[in-house]
Amino acid sequence: MITFMPNARFIAIDEDGNPVAGGKLYTYAHNSSTPKTTYTNWYKATPNTNPIILDSNGECSVWIDADDGAYKFVLKDENDVVLWSMDGIDAPGGEIPALVDASGDLLYADGADSLTRLAKGTARQVLRMNSGATAPEWGAGSAGTLTTQGDLLIASAANVLARLGIGTARQVLQTNSGVSAPEWAASPQSVLTAAGDLLYASAANTLARLAKGSADQKLFMNAGGTAPAWGSGLKIGYVSHDTSTTGAVATTGVGFSPAIMLLFTQIGAATGEMSIGLDNGTNHYCISDDHNNNANCYTSNLTKSIYLDEGGGVYATGYVSAMGSDGFTITWAKAGAKTGTAYVFYLAIR
Repeated sequence: MITFMPNARFIAIDEDGNPVAGGKLYTYAHNSSTPKTTYTNWYKATPNTNPIILDSNGECSVWIDADDGAYKFVLKDENDVVLWSMDGIDAPGGEIPALVDASGDLLYADGADSLTRLAKGTARQVLRMNSGATAPEWGAGSAGTLTTQGDLLIASAANVLARLGIGTARQVLQTNSGVSAPEWAASPQSVLTAAGDLLYASAANTLARLAKGSADQKLFMNAGGTAPAWGSGLKIGYVSHDTSTTGAVATTGVGFSPAIMLLFTQIGAATGEMSIGLDNGTNHYCISDDHNNNANCYTSNLTKSIYLDEGGGVYATGYVSAMGSDGFTITWAKAGAKTGTAYVFYLAIR
């Protein structure tokens, strides 16, 4: 075992009480002139020179190995004049067990007057008390858990640290669906990528981007009624119909599902066969020229949005029976031997 001298620092004083500055302390094996090693510290990391050169105060640090037998010390001044010689120097007690045998080891008390060794930890571990609060131990620290700039520390369980990797640009921190840990999620800034974009919910708690529309477009719900969409909202066009035939006739190419139709209908060169109607697929209204029955008169109809009266009980009627995703359907009817091509000029409003 390694032990210290009676004084932790060896001090040499001459007969006048002055320190033996620059003196030389030779150390030998007991009852011999064989040099024997002493140490500068208790864990024997650095041997002393032999002789040991005393400092300006006549001092030096001397630790001896009590397991290696007694020593003989010879003190000389700086001119090699012997001042004294002493044999039989041995450990006086106060031993410190040689428990530390690796760089970085620590000593701690495992009981009253009892030391034990804690081996050094691994890189970036921290010193903490164990779960029983009885002894120190090495454990993971924040520096050992975080591996990338921007990582976050979270508790994955009681007293257990875990890493949440850095999110992507402009994400925000939220609690996950199981309310058990934080997670990165899309933010308005991370979804919107261009000036004029809009945010909408594509599902519960889910943000989506609607790219900006073009000039003068308006915002509507899409044909499925599931999400917003940009559209013009207006469409003008015309269709023709042989009034000698009846039934439902579909028109497509409108580009959206109309909400309201404004219908201007006339039969070619025929005089007095014209109507102006409004239709939303449920309500069907029109004002029609009635001068073939009553000179200079107009009449109204609350069930049809097209009414072409030839007079004498001969006429053709129509109304919007359905609004499709890309157009509309007009259902035609007639009375008497109706003929002629009707032109329906429409304004479709989304």
